[in-house]
Amino acid sequence: MGRTRIRETTWDSYSALTLENDELSIVTIPELGGKIISFVGKCKGFDPVFTNPNTGLVKYAYDSAYQTSDSGIGELLPSIGVGVYPEAPWNGVPLPDKGELWTQEFATSIQRDSVVQKVRGVRFPYEFTRKLRLRKNALLLDYTLENLCSFGFKYIWSLQPHLVLTTDMEIALDGPGRFYVDWSKNRTFETRTKKYEWPVAVTVEGTQVDFSRIRGLDGNAEKLFLTELAKGEVRLLYHDRGMAITWHFDNRLIANCGLWINRAGWPLAGKPTELIAVQPCTSTSDFLEDTCRQGSITVAAARSVSEWSVQVAVDSL
Repeated sequence: MGRTRIRETTWDSYSALTLENDELSIVTIPELGGKIISFVGKCKGFDPVFTNPNTGLVKYAYDSAYQTSDSGIGELLPSIGVGVYPEAPWNGVPLPDKGELWTQEFATSIQRDSVVQKVRGVRFPYEFTRKLRLRKNALLLDYTLENLCSFGFKYIWSLQPHLVLTTDMEIALDGPGRFYVDWSKNRTFETRTKKYEWPVAVTVEGTQVDFSRIRGLDGNAEKLFLTELAKGEVRLLYHDRGMAITWHFDNRLIANCGLWINRAGWPLAGKPTELIAVQPCTSTSDFLEDTCRQGSITVAAARSVSEWSVQVAVDSL
């Protein structure tokens, strides 16, 4: 009872693997950066994973610009935003938009009741490993980053779950937290420097905005970074679906969580999309250079192995 079943399948013509137990079913596509393209909690039968309706699934080339919303639940490393590595021995080496992982194929193997996926850096000497396991109603993501060289390696890691945005949603924390507004389409907020008490921010005109509730599409979009979390737990409640998704993580290792709330406000050119992303991450900026200047960068020591985990659980409301 509750045993995980793993089978090879296809999804939209791509080779895929399905992991399934009595409460949960997920699908990963190794060729597309290991993206998890389906995540169904059997309590409700609702699949919250967003697939871009304008593009469908796309295999992007390495170093592609992130010009429209991608699909699925992916991984970002060693950076999020485009830039250059700021220090020796890789001083000036370009950092691809959204990092190196999302455009690479993950070498994938089945090990008993888990799926193990590996990929190596292209411009930087690391090996990234992700293990997928199911435990009752939760997906367990176990990560390993091995620094293969004799220099310390500075990086940003972020989960990037593109999820369906509906018109009656709530974002809940277990305890207090604070947040930055990193970007706002309508330039409504003071960005990157002002820290707010969750969940209310004040616009430059003095209007209070409660980010914990989403009740409609207004053509705007914001990227937030949660920080100083009392507990590594962020919950996304789909009230109109009667379902909740909860991200659990050790906030001593993963101190922050990004929130990408796109209410038909992005991309800026072309047909906009609607989605939400809850992104456990190691920074309060998309940019490696900014994070280094802030003194909050994560460092993989020379020839070391770093490990962390995230659990994503599905429940009925």
